[in-house]
Amino acid sequence: FAANPGDGSKTTSGLIPDGADVIGITSYVTVEGTNCTSVSLGDNEGGPDVDRYAATSALTVGTTTGNSDATAQYDILHPAIGAKEVIVTANGGNCFDLAIRIEPHYKTVTAPTG
Repeated sequence: FAANPGDGSKTTSGLIPDGADVIGITSYVTVEGTNCTSVSLGDNEGGPDVDRYAATSALTVGTTTGNSDATAQYDILHPAIGAKEVIVTANGGNCFDLAIRIEPHYKTVTAPTG
């Protein structure tokens, strides 16, 4: 997230490929954010659902999120249609200077070639 005036949200680019089975999304705060009160991690599939992977995550360095922070069930048997991204949304105002590492956990299946 940018410095003042910050950002209300950020969206990943090319995080999860088309047809991947999402097992989970984890995150780790690498640079502490200011101004906003927390962030939510969601997706761009069928909604979007702004807190599918985590709601009200803290802004301090070392804060992590995982499957236990998810607010909605997601099923690995229903793969993403089209590439899927994670949207980080600021709560309580724009976030200043926040940096979060987002790690997708997914599997893909390819047919044999011979």
